[in-house]
Amino acid sequence: MVYFIDWNIITLIGRSVIMTFLFEWMSLLFIGFVFIISSLVILYSDDYMFGDLNIIRFIILVLIFVVSIIFYIILYYITLENNELTLNKCVSKGLINF
Repeated sequence: MVYFIDWNIITLIGRSVIMTFLFEWMSLLFIGFVFIISSLVILYSDDYMFGDLNIIRFIILVLIFVVSIIFYIILYYITLENNELTLNKCVSKGLINF
């Protein structure tokens, strides 16, 4: 089963920026691997960096990296649409053929 989620980020002067996320079994499997590997890195760094003043900074950077990788996995595409004529409307009207 595949799920697409469209998120309208912003609309200004008749234009919309839309992010589409793709959720399927493969992307959820990769997200699970990312969580397992990042949790092991954080657990290892807790012992390895014991007493270091920058451990909080390191953990925050790892979490930022994990969030960016998850967005990279589930982000399908970003579109900039004009509210008057979108690509889907062009295909449905027969203006564009694939």
